[in-house]
Amino acid sequence: MSAPLSQHQLVSAIEALKNQLNPCLVVDDINALAQIYSAVVNQHHSLPKIQWVLLIEQPLQQSTLANLAFLEGYQALAQGVQRLSYNLNNCLHIIDIHTANSALTLAQLAQNERDCYWQLLQANHLQLLANGDKSTPHFAASSPKAPAVPKVLYPRPNPKAKNIAIIGGGIAAATLSYSLSQRQIKHKLFCKDEQPAMGASGNHQGAIYPLVNPTNFELSKWFSGAFHYAYHFYQQLAKQTQFDHNFCGVLQLGKDANDEQKLLNLANSQWLPEHLGRAVSQQQAQQLAEVSVDYGGLYFPHGGWLSPRQVVTQTLALSQQSGHCQLYLNTNIEQLQSTPSGWILHQGGNQHGPFDAVVIATGHQLVNFEQTRHCTATQVKGQVSQTPSRGELSQLKKVLCSQGYLTPQNNDKHCFGATYDKDITSLEYSYSAQQANLDKMQQSFGEQSWLKDFDISGKHARIGVRMVVRDHMPLVGLIGKHESLQQLEQLKANTWFEGYDVHQGLYSFAGLGSRGLSTAPLLAELLTSELLGEQAPASQAQLNALHPNRNWVRKGAKLRRGMNKFR
Repeated sequence: MSAPLSQHQLVSAIEALKNQLNPCLVVDDINALAQIYSAVVNQHHSLPKIQWVLLIEQPLQQSTLANLAFLEGYQALAQGVQRLSYNLNNCLHIIDIHTANSALTLAQLAQNERDCYWQLLQANHLQLLANGDKSTPHFAASSPKAPAVPKVLYPRPNPKAKNIAIIGGGIAAATLSYSLSQRQIKHKLFCKDEQPAMGASGNHQGAIYPLVNPTNFELSKWFSGAFHYAYHFYQQLAKQTQFDHNFCGVLQLGKDANDEQKLLNLANSQWLPEHLGRAVSQQQAQQLAEVSVDYGGLYFPHGGWLSPRQVVTQTLALSQQSGHCQLYLNTNIEQLQSTPSGWILHQGGNQHGPFDAVVIATGHQLVNFEQTRHCTATQVKGQVSQTPSRGELSQLKKVLCSQGYLTPQNNDKHCFGATYDKDITSLEYSYSAQQANLDKMQQSFGEQSWLKDFDISGKHARIGVRMVVRDHMPLVGLIGKHESLQQLEQLKANTWFEGYDVHQGLYSFAGLGSRGLSTAPLLAELLTSELLGEQAPASQAQLNALHPNRNWVRKGAKLRRGMNKFR
């Protein structure tokens, strides 16, 4: 156990926090964190809300985690600690740095967050990484004519909206409504259908597990953190309401020997904690699934399946019961109008508003509004098939994923699929899509005898349209004005970027693709934090990677030499 901080160290820490508008305290010692927290609570009530960050070199035991209960609202989300774990009230991050040199790691953090200014202070066992009023994202430029205070590339105002509208009726709209209701924020939700979850969130079963990519560490890290949060979100939700689900585990298996080896290599990499996923051989996978398989791969013990439709309807029901959500069904918002008093929503001859903030959570219909037609994403139609549970297939105990996915039975049916079709002119049942899903199962799992138990003659399937983004990250944040974003393409080399105009109070919550179940709960927390002016439970780089204007900014960055590359 390290020695207590000296009075000089403690005063230095408090002064550093007092000089920041949005203070962030990073320490590598749990006792130092507790000591500073106690001083803040007892002597400095006027300090704004602090983001507490604890750097650790070894996994903390559950008994040690219990010592963090002094932080208001903290909840331990798992046995041990992840590389980055979030708590629901967003007051503590725990970062497992896996190194004996904390000071060096902090310096690396500062260097990696190139889009922020960082101030690094060090005092014996205490390291402070304070980012406050100087954390404006920017491009560094060598031009001597660069303005002293550049405009923001990824705007995140501090609006503290009090009158909020949500447009949508799927998993994004439902989780955002729940997050707002948990904070006792009144809002209105407008759904064009006669009931929620009539779009892409209406499938009978949906697999939930993290997206892992052997060639993209940052993407895998983000989706792993989002999945970890989602798992605990649904566990807590299940204590409040009823919905079909089973966190039975997910097997992501290779379709051939080369694919299997890639997955095994990923499992052996340092970033994948064993509690999140581990490598399994063909024999181990077969024992877990209780059906025969050809190859091994990854096993996610906390993955599984749930009913998206039931989750959406039950989550919205909880929000309504809280008295903070007012739900409007059969209300198709056709037009958005910005006025000096706020946003007006037009539905035929009716108007709703004005609102301080409007969140468009309509999935692939995000681009239906004049203000959002430029949003860069692709509409993809998917058909999810069902087959009766019978024979060997009925013995399946885990979700299987490879070319497609296959769930254990629920109500005597298995879901499998799904197709990806950019032709969305027809949303009718397609036999060819049904056959394509069956072909995926055969391509994924070879000539296993249980594949003969599939029966697609009953035409049991569901069709939906998803919005997917090329870099796989959702579109979450403040929407830029098209005519202003277009100017990024006209910038000359070595010129200073001075920002672009945005639609103040207009936000996107879309582009979740096929991973909405795994990402929506955390994304809802991020967007709620932005709407209410809270510290977001994510790094600046992650927030930038989610921003709906990022592709326009990147496009402009490629045209200019002498600028820092934005990732």
